[in-house]
Amino acid sequence: MILSLVIGTEFVGPSKRILVCVVGYLFSTLGSMSLALLAFLIRKWRILQFVVSAPSSILCFFIIFIPESARWLISRGRLKEADEIIQRVARTNQVEMPESLLEGYKEKNEDKKQQEVKVVGSSDPKNPFLYPNMRRGLLCLMWMGFVNSMVNYGLSLNATNFGFNQYLDFFLVVSADIIGILLCYYTVEKWGRVITVCVAMILGGSLCIVTGFLVDGIAKVIVASLGKVGIAASFAVSLFLPIEIFPTPVRTISTGVVGMAVGVGSILSPLLLILSDTWSPLPLVVFGSLSISAGFVALFLPETMGRKLPETMQEGEALCARRRTGGRGSYGSLIDNSHEDEEIT
Repeated sequence: MILSLVIGTEFVGPSKRILVCVVGYLFSTLGSMSLALLAFLIRKWRILQFVVSAPSSILCFFIIFIPESARWLISRGRLKEADEIIQRVARTNQVEMPESLLEGYKEKNEDKKQQEVKVVGSSDPKNPFLYPNMRRGLLCLMWMGFVNSMVNYGLSLNATNFGFNQYLDFFLVVSADIIGILLCYYTVEKWGRVITVCVAMILGGSLCIVTGFLVDGIAKVIVASLGKVGIAASFAVSLFLPIEIFPTPVRTISTGVVGMAVGVGSILSPLLLILSDTWSPLPLVVFGSLSISAGFVALFLPETMGRKLPETMQEGEALCARRRTGGRGSYGSLIDNSHEDEEIT
């Protein structure tokens, strides 16, 4: 899922990046919702596991239909391949692109590479941890992804313990993600990424804590679903923030590191539910407290609304240094910026 979001966002301009991520997360939510129906119809877990896993086996055949990221090819100096892909996509969408789009890029790229080496004093600067601003941003995003995943999966798994109907409880709590995703799509372009994720995590975390002290029943399901709305909105933002913050040479690996933190959170989530044996509200109190802390951590991230994707390590470092500032970035582009927002995909 992470790689699909990276490739998708690298092919579109700023106005459509959020749409790519929202659609990807939306289909993920629909898959989780269908799990409730499948579990209701298939009561043997081995058969259920086979049914939900089998469709993923066909995904390997999709690779023949997916073009390589033009941005990644450009960052590797494979300009001819990148130009062929850009022109092919442009023809498919009936958009005219100048033939000299990448002209002069190689010389500019070499100059910027030399400057990057001087910044970190290394001959291999393609490591975000060597840059203080990107390092701070990556650590913040790892914490946010870890908490978001833990709370998101924790609420979904705990939904079967709300005392109403375990299949319907799970379906209602997971379906709340759709509201959160649509809300995220509206607010990130109006208020910005940072404010959206901050408010969503604090609100979702607060409702998690309230849920822990409610008696089992429909009221608890409703409040938990409202909390899931906030967590889903923040999770959606957290998925594409590393894509927008980190430059092309390390975008995939940085997003993968955040994805690793997301995976750790999902692994620990069911283990934290065991804390209910000590005190029944404790898991939700822990989830809520961590979510609130992650909401404040988001304030250390740069605002990326309306900015072009950074192409070099220097551009990524400059972007991370501009915390919570709006508007387009001031760092220079390695290719003609006038085509940045053209819809070629």
